[in-house]
Amino acid sequence: MYKSGQIMTKILLIDDSLTVRMELRSIFADDAFEITEASDGEQAIEAFKRDPNIDLIICDYNMPGMDGLSTLEEIYRISEEHNFSSIMLTTESSQVLKDKGRSIGVSGWLIKPFKKENLLKGVKTILSRKAA
Repeated sequence: MYKSGQIMTKILLIDDSLTVRMELRSIFADDAFEITEASDGEQAIEAFKRDPNIDLIICDYNMPGMDGLSTLEEIYRISEEHNFSSIMLTTESSQVLKDKGRSIGVSGWLIKPFKKENLLKGVKTILSRKAA
């Protein structure tokens, strides 16, 4: 994933819960990750427009305004290269939603509450696929 001297992995965290964003920030709180946060879909889209060089987006589904899949769909739409991966981190486990996510490009789906180890394993797997 990251080796000394290499470029950091840029992660965009999208969740309306400050507590969840703080937990995620602490999980990725080493020098290998550069974190950008957004509390809703509109903020996430603006953050992506400011810095489209994101490697991974971790997004909640249930947020005020725009839901997570609509947010990711819009980010994929405005992205010229689609050079990022995405994970839905949500309480939603519906196969219909998972299928919709897969159809727009979502790489992984993790159900809350989550275990740190499962999240890190999923992130490592997704980022290693991206690097290959």
